[in-house]
Amino acid sequence: MITLNENEKKDIQRIIDHCSMLKDAFMHPELQNLAEQDVSIDDLRTFTQIQLIGTMFLVYDNEEERESVPMGGFLYRILKPLDLEHLLDSIRNILSQSIGPLTFEEFAREQRDKLTTHGDLSFESMSEAAKAVPRLEAAVKRWQEVMNELLEAVTELQDELADAI
Repeated sequence: MITLNENEKKDIQRIIDHCSMLKDAFMHPELQNLAEQDVSIDDLRTFTQIQLIGTMFLVYDNEEERESVPMGGFLYRILKPLDLEHLLDSIRNILSQSIGPLTFEEFAREQRDKLTTHGDLSFESMSEAAKAVPRLEAAVKRWQEVMNELLEAVTELQDELADAI
């Protein structure tokens, strides 16, 4: 067990809370039931997933950080100073997996950037490689598999961190 001060415990709790939110966006039973009945609820779930994946694992504070650290997202920034960044190894491996013509990270980043954050927020604004993913049956299947792997890795991370505080 590691020794954490109160501020570090609060930071770890923020990670645990974000893991819970991401898991809920994936599999909360009430949201799943509503999403089956209402396209806008399904869109909300997808939007939430994309934003949380970006916030947790992809977004860098600046270009210097992008060039100097192996992973974006606030989880790495919290765990690195605590020498706990190794807890993200499985997630880093998931980010590098291929999804059709892109890696999971590239596709997730493009979804976040083009569909939920910047520009006109349209599918048409995505790169040709990203637009190809939903058109390729094997890539869609792989995307779903990798999303399930991510959910499993996030659950494991959450459990490990809960044990640490």
